Amino acid sequence: MTSVSQYPSFYYQHPNKADGFNYFKNMRSFLSGFGFSVEVLSQRYAASVDDRVLLLKQQVEWTLEKYGANKVHLICHSMAGLDARHMLFNYRHENFHEHVASVTTIATPHHGCIVL
Repeated sequence: MTSVSQYPSFYYQHPNKADGFNYFKNMRSFLSGFGFSVEVLSQRYAASVDDRVLLLKQQVEWTLEKYGANKVHLICHSMAGLDARHMLFNYRHENFHEHVASVTTIATPHHGCIVL
């Protein structure tokens, strides 16, 4: 089946080790069922921001090469959405934003969170 988008989608999450539950475990199969090409990256939430951002950039580059695409759609859950923003900002001098067609965030604390 041909992808419904000219760009592959890249789902990025941090696993939730606290309760052992993967909230979006069927994301790849769900999107693939609609004809999207999907890659998934999960990484350690306790890694430094710079380490997470570098890995995300490398994985996006790998995805671009794998699909022969010039852009990807990023779908990011929680802190992964912040990582995507950091990646676009940190690599702005490389015009890396030109390789990202869209960024969709799910439950990302863009304005921080209240600590009680």
